[in-house]
Amino acid sequence: MGLYGLSACASPALAPIVAGFAVEANGWRWSFWEILWLSGFTLALMVFLLPEVSSFILFILFFRKLPPQVAFATKSLPPGYSG
Repeated sequence: MGLYGLSACASPALAPIVAGFAVEANGWRWSFWEILWLSGFTLALMVFLLPEVSSFILFILFFRKLPPQVAFATKSLPPGYSG
């Protein structure tokens, strides 16, 4: 929790400093490449580490775990789900 709060508070303060050094060394386009790399890394972490919270998706995943006898006996498929 502390790291999350620190990243939210420290990132706006540290980003111009890091980007300033990168622009001095490599040109103004380099700061955009840094943003792209960090955003892609963060997106990959979110995709693989955050749990699914959509109720529709959770229902489908739960429904697939049921034995076929129970699943077809209930006939409670969500709308738009064909199996």
